[in-house]
Amino acid sequence: MSLNPYIYNQELIQKAERKTFNKTDSFRVMQKAAEACYNTIINTISTQKILVICGPGNNGGDGILITKHLHDKQKNVSLYAPLGIAKTDDSKKALTLLNNNALIKQNVNINNFEIIIDSIFGIGLNKPITEELSNLFRSINKTKSKVISIDMPSGVHTDTGRVDSIAVKADITLTFHRLKPGQFLLPGKEYVGEIKLLDIQLENLNNETSIFLNTPLPIKEIEMTDHKYSRGSSYIIAGTQLIGASKLAALAASQSALRSGAGLSKLLIAHDKEEVFKPHILEEMIVLYKNIKDLDLIIKKNKIT
Repeated sequence: MSLNPYIYNQELIQKAERKTFNKTDSFRVMQKAAEACYNTIINTISTQKILVICGPGNNGGDGILITKHLHDKQKNVSLYAPLGIAKTDDSKKALTLLNNNALIKQNVNINNFEIIIDSIFGIGLNKPITEELSNLFRSINKTKSKVISIDMPSGVHTDTGRVDSIAVKADITLTFHRLKPGQFLLPGKEYVGEIKLLDIQLENLNNETSIFLNTPLPIKEIEMTDHKYSRGSSYIIAGTQLIGASKLAALAASQSALRSGAGLSKLLIAHDKEEVFKPHILEEMIVLYKNIKDLDLIIKKNKIT
């Protein structure tokens, strides 16, 4: 499945949730999320022993419902809640539906499970990782178990990918509705494993994000009949501050564009900096501008997008 290119930060995903909850019961959304996770997880397991590690919040509520789905299908599943269980209204409803205290373990040996489902924090990490959790994460990362994280690997910050001390290193991350910045920014990118995007029908706020997944088109092969006007143009805007660095960066970008297949490379240079650039121009064309209005006209005239 190709990934939806829109990326939502934590604030925007929570806004999408709130807008959805105005129309739909929030617990119903949790049920959809857990069902979507279960339908994906069930295709990756057979008879393995499964441990679902739940946090006290709604991500943990997802984990409780995932546990119920797996148990209902006679899977060998246990639930472990190192921070306490079901401290939000929806996660309490999930626990009531589970209605099986025998599945909830007070102590576990991580090494006894082939699959570990991390449903501790999700996108809701807002506190330092305790020593107890650090030890748990370390144990998870040392096992040979397949690790599946729900929404975000616990310990990875949603917006920045920051890892304060340690985080769960997932083989698969099942993320809801839209991708998150921390799944693509280092060091978080090293912890998410394979990302699977699950549609749980939250409100579409694509017009409110300015972050997108970069999926460059393949460079078109050069045909014998091609010429500079058929290969497209690149426009490089050179800075006006720290002119030495600006010059080097602009020239490097321009040459890279030409080597990547652009037919023309045009350097947009402040009119009073032309003499600084001229001795170093090779194949580039120079376009001078005086102010932002000039740049705006150049962009509109040349249909730059």
